[in-house]
Amino acid sequence: LSQTIARKEFQASLATFINQSRPFLSRIQAGTFFLSQAPDLPGRLRQGVSRIRTAGEKMSRTIQNLQRFQNRETDWPALFRDRNDEPRPGRILFATPFSDEFLIVQHHLIHRIRAALVQAESTDEAMVSVAEVRPDLILINHQLKDGSGLLLLEKLTRLGTRAPVIFIVNQNHTDAGAAAVASGAQTFLILEQITGMDLADTIQHTLAQARVIHQVQGAMNRIELISRRDQLTRLLNRSGFNQALAVEMAKARRYHLPLSIMLAAIDQFETLNDTFGHKACDDILTACAARIK
Repeated sequence: LSQTIARKEFQASLATFINQSRPFLSRIQAGTFFLSQAPDLPGRLRQGVSRIRTAGEKMSRTIQNLQRFQNRETDWPALFRDRNDEPRPGRILFATPFSDEFLIVQHHLIHRIRAALVQAESTDEAMVSVAEVRPDLILINHQLKDGSGLLLLEKLTRLGTRAPVIFIVNQNHTDAGAAAVASGAQTFLILEQITGMDLADTIQHTLAQARVIHQVQGAMNRIELISRRDQLTRLLNRSGFNQALAVEMAKARRYHLPLSIMLAAIDQFETLNDTFGHKACDDILTACAARIK
């Protein structure tokens, strides 16, 4: 019993170490990639950056080897849920022009993750699939039929898709993986080193990370919305008005439309305030705001 408990504790510690190290290593690889591309980087610093990149690659391989020692359960958790928080099959889009690569990934996932895998061979085909399939996760090969996978990642970033992206490269294109992480991908995997366990673990961790990011972003959006509204009347405050006015002026200029602004004032408001007090005037403001809306 003590050996079983110790093994489970070891597995939990190992999984924590791997999950915490991966984003850190991805940032190192992305940062050193961009440093190495700088034309004005001094030679002495360039050597240091190269050594850091080499060390990061060795650490990445070590972590992948550690993962192979993990004796995980085959009963994988439900990663995809509907609006009622009930488990549902997931949808994964894999953008790759290579059918054998698609089949390998499908084989790796079939007994580990409950999801339908859809293939797209080009950037245009992938964009159509994103609109039609609405994938929960997107895998992108660094090479597509109509160009680089980085172009597809750029289009997805501009589109603002909520699906997290995992970039897949071969051993000769690890720089493309680092560039993808810097451009918005959650992480990247090296094709020759992928095992079924590695891929399933990465997908599970990426989806969990994306959920946290969306929750934080949603909270920030709510805070921003609250900060742009007057607490009493729920109308836009000065900051919100300036932002709305800028949008309307831009639309008027773009489409050559007239733009009008109406100013309204409450008659004898100061007299009402002196006579009936602040509470009554708050009620007047709230009623007028409701009429205006």
